[in-house]
Amino acid sequence: MNSACGFLALARPWSCEHDGEHRIPRVGPPNSARSPLNLIASYASHASAPIACRRLVARASHSHSPTYPHLLCISHGVLRKLVPHTPIQLPYTRPALYGCNMNSTTNANSSSMKENLKVRRDQTIEQCTQEARQLNRKLLFGMTTSLALQCVPLPRMQECALDTTMLHTIAYSKERRIRAHESTVKAHIWKPASHAEKIRVNNFVWALDLFHVWAQMAKHLSMRSLIVLGDSIVTVVASQPKLACNRTAETVCRDLGECVRALPPFKGKRTCLMALALVSAGSASPQESGLRLALAAHGVPQPAMNYAVPDASFGSGVQMTLDLAWPEYKIAVEYDGEQHRTDQKQWSRDHDKRGMLLSHGWRIFTATATTLASDDSRAEFAFRLARALSAAGAQFDFRLNAMSLEQLSAAVRKL
Repeated sequence: MNSACGFLALARPWSCEHDGEHRIPRVGPPNSARSPLNLIASYASHASAPIACRRLVARASHSHSPTYPHLLCISHGVLRKLVPHTPIQLPYTRPALYGCNMNSTTNANSSSMKENLKVRRDQTIEQCTQEARQLNRKLLFGMTTSLALQCVPLPRMQECALDTTMLHTIAYSKERRIRAHESTVKAHIWKPASHAEKIRVNNFVWALDLFHVWAQMAKHLSMRSLIVLGDSIVTVVASQPKLACNRTAETVCRDLGECVRALPPFKGKRTCLMALALVSAGSASPQESGLRLALAAHGVPQPAMNYAVPDASFGSGVQMTLDLAWPEYKIAVEYDGEQHRTDQKQWSRDHDKRGMLLSHGWRIFTATATTLASDDSRAEFAFRLARALSAAGAQFDFRLNAMSLEQLSAAVRKL
């Protein structure tokens, strides 16, 4: 092992990478001599380690989810005390995906995501109906419960102040607020509910209109999650004929803005108005929305979302689409979730699609969960994409340091 190597990468056992100058060693299974923990301990005990590694950055894979690495910094002082094969504890945490709670697992693959959302919806309907029957009355549900009832991906738990395991009921006054078992139901007051549209789920269960739900969620979410949720709501409304009422996704997006602006003052309205400038139509998954925002923060031009490529279709006749595309430059980004790697059928489909598009002159960049995992990885990906766009003739101001979403919103509103 090269002691001059400043970085020790704990990659998957089947991978081998380079840090640009030094070869990065392979690692073995958790219990082997070349496991991540033993490699760290062995390397740290090397005589030159304190000099070569003032700071060791170990990219450690979660034991249950090897595709979601995260960064762990170990100080020089800790390294100096380690001896070979010393058992150490690493604070592994699985990065939660947007929409992964309430018994659902979200993939970038839209069909898989839809199936999971339907399962969660059915479970939520059963829970809501049972509660309504016990109270012997109709119940109106809002917030994350309404999202689940209408097949909208939920925000990440780390970025949501609401308990998504509870059922959230809505009333427009204190007098009409229900009294239920506090361990399962949380009652809220939303004054505009008296004028909001209610979606009938069954005889006992009603869901608050998604535009109002988005406004409700503003005080419970980070700016990023609120924008991503807005994208998801626009997509869901536009994809359901009863909700869309012959409106396009772009029209639904405009109607969301008009609805929120017309609401009386509420906590979080200012955040909503800032987020509206960045909510966009066409996103098929929260991951695509997150990727779009990450690129925009570095100045990359707005892409066409889920762009249907002309004269390109699968053998079945289904037209090929690209997650994010700049068609005038024939450059695109595809987001690959876990299923794109583990599902042989999906992998083969992706391989065929990209092969055909490459033969038609397209240049395709692939993004994964790792791409969005840190500021550095997002910046690196944005830089590579921006360089390709610039070489193809695109003109824009690229930012090495990402703008905050508040800054990005202000810039968009000035246009």
